[in-house]
Amino acid sequence: MERFKFGTDEVDNQVAHYSLLELIVDRLLLLIHLSSSYAETSLNSDSGNNYSTAISTSNNNKIARLTAGLSIKKYWNKFTQLCSTIRQLNCQVSFSIMDLKLRNIC
Repeated sequence: MERFKFGTDEVDNQVAHYSLLELIVDRLLLLIHLSSSYAETSLNSDSGNNYSTAISTSNNNKIARLTAGLSIKKYWNKFTQLCSTIRQLNCQVSFSIMDLKLRNIC
């Protein structure tokens, strides 16, 4: 980062911009890979919110290097699955609470 500063040379400025853009894209893809891995771990967890299982599973998995399009598609699919699972659990919890309230009234 220290090497890439704005200067008077146009070529150096272009190289700095391209390098910084490449760094941003690389970090974004890493974030997408990690988010996808987290969503997959959360979906596959049988014990609900077991933090130690999630950590050990994510440490054993290597981050697969995919193209940007495939990475985003995989992330979006896992994210939508995770959201629908959370919605289903929310509905189940709200129905359970309503059922308990009805039992207490009667």
